[in-house]
Amino acid sequence: MTNAWQLYKRDTKEMPGTCTGTLDLLSFTCQVSQSLCLVNKPIATSRSHSRASSPTPALTSRRLGRRPSDVSREVAKDQTSHWPEITQTRRRCRLCSKLATCLCKKCSVYLCLSSSRNCFTEFHN
Repeated sequence: MTNAWQLYKRDTKEMPGTCTGTLDLLSFTCQVSQSLCLVNKPIATSRSHSRASSPTPALTSRRLGRRPSDVSREVAKDQTSHWPEITQTRRRCRLCSKLATCLCKKCSVYLCLSSSRNCFTEFHN
């Protein structure tokens, strides 16, 4: 992993316009491990059977306005298990910044998916 980090540092120095800053060894290792865990891996589907007698969990307050963690390029482009899910909430599209209700289940990113705009396909190709 250290050799890969050394190559990464060398490449970012040779191409100054490609990256805003270099990652330290720990951040680089974490990003590589997260990408390797998610790439070419289908989404784990949970089989939950709801019962009428079970109480619904209380909604937890979430801070709005926080951008979710960036999805690595390898995970976004791996062409495996990226399924759109239509939600009731509307959030900003990652590509065009318009309001979108379509969420990629694997990336957890809101993207436009309509007849006029298809940011979902653009983001994953």
